[in-house]
Amino acid sequence: MKTKNFLIASGAVLALGALTACSNDKSQEPSNDQILHFYVAGVETRTATGDINKTNIEEGNTVGIFGISSDESEVQNGSNNKYNVGTGGALTADDGEMKATERSNIDIFAYAPHQESWSDHQTSYNFTVNTNQSDIKEYIASDLLYAETTISNISSSQAAVGLTFTHKMARVILKITRAKGADDLTNAIVTVNNTKPTISFSPKNGILGEATGTRNNITALSKLGTNETVYAVVVPQTIDSETTLFTIQTSDRKFSLVLEDEVTFVSGSSYTYNVTVNPTELKDITITLTSPSTTTQVTDWNVEEGEEAEAIESQL
Repeated sequence: MKTKNFLIASGAVLALGALTACSNDKSQEPSNDQILHFYVAGVETRTATGDINKTNIEEGNTVGIFGISSDESEVQNGSNNKYNVGTGGALTADDGEMKATERSNIDIFAYAPHQESWSDHQTSYNFTVNTNQSDIKEYIASDLLYAETTISNISSSQAAVGLTFTHKMARVILKITRAKGADDLTNAIVTVNNTKPTISFSPKNGILGEATGTRNNITALSKLGTNETVYAVVVPQTIDSETTLFTIQTSDRKFSLVLEDEVTFVSGSSYTYNVTVNPTELKDITITLTSPSTTTQVTDWNVEEGEEAEAIESQL
């Protein structure tokens, strides 16, 4: 009897061991619900009176993120998932966090601002800058940003992933100095003229197409008199010589700045034009592209060389 009891007990131990092994195998299976968290470093609010030269994403802006698995494993909420930029650069999913399988590798493609209709990362979409950038929100909405990275071997303790963005559009800055006795420029409006407003953009690699659309005018951010530096975001493109690039409109006078030579606005580049308004007229003005004062955790605007322009004064 004792021998039989021993054999039965031994069988029970073997059965228990088998169950334990099965349990351990299941615990080692990859989980498909690892939440991916993202952030943007150095977010600072850009306002009309603040330092908008800084190349950061403003708190309250939105980011679109695609998560694509390299091994065809499932990525939940990985198609143009919308994130809101919060304090300190944290990105919070608008409707459901992105989730991926443990130990998988995920390619991340991100852009800002989020576009609801951009559902496929392999499709190129048209992006259009706003014509009324005197509104800070319209200015920021025109500043297309892009980032990409790869998350390798995702773990159950996956750290938040930092996204470093680059500017895809070009930026023009006009700095105006009013000489003593010159026209009062208070509330004068500056426009950037004769630029095409639209360009195609691929979320998969950030590649841009050619500028398209009817050339139009963009009202720049900030009015003269209160801030004599104005900004506008433009689509990368080439502007022909003898084209009116800037117009300064006062209550009874219009100043036109005409390019002497062709200029090409390059993606990610910033162009600063310095102009002095003299007491009687604008003429023989040299517009020099100088380095903007920027600090950033988003990649800096590149600095380009200057072009010369002729200024023409015309009565309305």
